Order: sequence, then C-alpha cells, then structure tokens
Amino acid sequence: MLAFGIRYLNGFVAAAEPDNLERAEWPPHPARVFMALAAAHFQTGGELDERGALLWLEGTKRGGEISAPMIAAPEGARRDIVQQFVPVNDKAIWKKDPAKPKKKPAPPLQAATGIMRERQPRVFPRVWLDNETVYLIWPNLNLPDLHRDTLVRLCSKVTRIGHSSSLVQMWIAENEEINEPNWVPDEERALTHLRIPGPGTLDYLEQLYNTKAIEDYGELLVAKKQINDLKLKKAAKKRLRDEYGNQPPPQQRPRLSLYQGYARPAQEAATTRVASTVFGPHFLVLQLRAKQGQYQQLDLTSTLAIVGRWREAILSNSNSLAEPVRRMLSGHDANGGPAADPHMAYLPLAFVGYEHADGHQLGMGLVLPAELSVDDRRQALRAIALVSELRLGPLGVWTPKPMTASQPPWNLRAET
Repeated sequence: MLAFGIRYLNGFVAAAEPDNLERAEWPPHPARVFMALAAAHFQTGGELDERGALLWLEGTKRGGEISAPMIAAPEGARRDIVQQFVPVNDKAIWKKDPAKPKKKPAPPLQAATGIMRERQPRVFPRVWLDNETVYLIWPNLNLPDLHRDTLVRLCSKVTRIGHSSSLVQMWIAENEEINEPNWVPDEERALTHLRIPGPGTLDYLEQLYNTKAIEDYGELLVAKKQINDLKLKKAAKKRLRDEYGNQPPPQQRPRLSLYQGYARPAQEAATTRVASTVFGPHFLVLQLRAKQGQYQQLDLTSTLAIVGRWREAILSNSNSLAEPVRRMLSGHDANGGPAADPHMAYLPLAFVGYEHADGHQLGMGLVLPAELSVDDRRQALRAIALVSELRLGPLGVWTPKPMTASQPPWNLRAET
C-alpha cells in the first residue's frame, strides 16, 4: 500500500478547477499533487533518485500501468467568489501628463503621484475545510524500499498544493492513521472527474518547466557580469540577445488531460428490486444557485426554460466530441432528425413530498443511457462540466454546482 498524507496548514485550500477559474477544486486532483511533487523535484536540483521515484509513481516504471488513488477528503465550505485587482508584476509605469511640455525635467523622486501600478482582475476560489488532513491511497500499490526514502524526502520539500497561499505539509502515511476513503475511482457511477498522472507526465512537465534553458540563461547572466574576461562577457551578451532576446525563457502552465471518474463508496444493494429503464441508475446531480437576478429560487414551472438553455450550453461544448456522444447529448442525429437511440434526460428535483414542501427546484438530475461506453460517458460528463452558468433571461443568471456532499438533501439522492 502507498498513501500520501496532506495537511492544509491554513485550514483552507486555494486552487481553481482547470476548466473554470472561478470554481474551487475539491477534492484535490491526484495530478495536482503529482505536479507539486514534480515542482519540488525541479526546484531542488532534480536528483536522479527523485526522478526515478516519480517515474515509478506515474506508471512509466511499472510497465505503463495507470492507477488512480482512493481519496479521503473532508467536507468543505465554498465561499462566494470576490473579484480583486492585483498587480501582475512589480513593474512601475510612469503616467505622462500630455498637458506638460515634452522636454520638462523629470520630477524629483519624492513626487510619486505620477507612478501607477498595472492591476488586473483576479479571483482566488477557496474551500474552507472541516478537517485539514487529506489522504491519497493506493491500496494495491506496493511501494518498493528503493523509492520509500526518496518519496519521504520529496514530500518534505512540498510547501504548497495549488495557490501560493495554500500551504501544506506532506508525508508518507501509515496504515493506522488513514481515514476511510470517501471518494473511489468508478467510471460507471462517477459524480466528478479528477485529473490523474499517467506515463509520460513527468517528461511533459519537464518540457514545460524548461529547466535546461533556465539554467543556461542564468549562467549567461553571470558571465555577462564578468569584468576580467571581456571575450566571455561579449559572447554571453550576444547569446542572451540572439537566443533569448534578453528575456528569461518561458515556463508554460501545464494542462493535463487524463481524467478518472470518482464516486462515493458503493452502498449496500437495495433489497427491493425496482423496474429498470434504458437509463443508467447513477445520475449526475447539479444544484442551481442564484448568481444574478431578482429570484433566489425557481419553481417547477421554469423547468422547460432551464432545460432548453442548459441543453444549448452543453451542446456548445460538444463540437469536438464523437458523433455518437453529440447525438446522445442533443437527441438529434447529424441531419437534425430525432435520434433513434436513447439520449440524455433531465430530471427536475424539487422540494416535494413533505407537509411544508413548497415545490421549489433543488437541482437537476442529468441521466445518461445505461449502455453508454465508459469513454463516451467520460466525454459527455466533461462537456457538462464545462457549463459554468445559465443565462435564463428574466429568471436571472444561475450557476450549476455538482452535488458532491457525502450526505446530500434527501430529494437530491438517486435512491429517492
């Protein structure tokens, strides 16, 4: 068994979903944890034994095997997103006054009223945690002694996972301390899809980190300042200009595309057998939260307006998908006629069935055909996840949020 323990030292996680920078990522994607380990490796010398351990963890040294961990993650409270304006760098910009003569001498240093700093809008989505500790668990992965001490050392170098304010402590966890997993890899019942590392991930991250070019650039900067060897100094200046344009080499943000479906651990099978349909029994539940407008709740009479706009939004993200997946999402074939095979259905989930129920919509269940392949289901759920808001005209703007709580409201449960 292999397990990583992660303690969020500030009591919150600050990290954004890769497809929606205004939505906090929780539970943590295993690929994000792997990237934190890789960053610690790159920034501390890139030792060969660390590289070997990371290649083993991603699966390259295990014959190309891809293994997704179970996750024991506490519940968290997502806070409202507040837009802030922050300086993107520490570069001062002099704001000229066109009314002043061009050749007027520069103002004295104490007159700083003309100095402005460029600011850009940014959001920092966070989740405040009920418990600060998370575990990533591979129950069937036997950690070789060769890599254990190396991974222990590498974990100790990890200081953050996500934003720089998301400070962590990371270690190799022992069996007796691990909490019961509440997220397990399961494509059929998937409630969410998380990025995971796979063979080739470390090579890809190395390429984007651009280590060799950055080290070469640093050495040339040192050589440029040489006063004793004018020939070396001149050659360094020439290379800095010709090869790098006198600018640091770029480091690109990684975009990992390997996803794994995750679900809550399976409950005991129901004792009562129910009639089945063409649809799968495990549907995706999304809550509707008011973002803008005069209404805080919608009732069942708004169902058609919600579904129509939601379908349009999902289809706008499906142009690159396979034709069977697009047909399943739209309910129409390539010629615009009705699809002959089953397509996705929408189930309005309302507050009903109780004495004081008022019928307002709690959310929507998106149900996929039972015979859908694992790959087609994954593509469909990715298109669904890309919808960040629904603009419903007079009804306002609404945000669909996946219902991932361990104990959701009764009317938002599949068994209900």
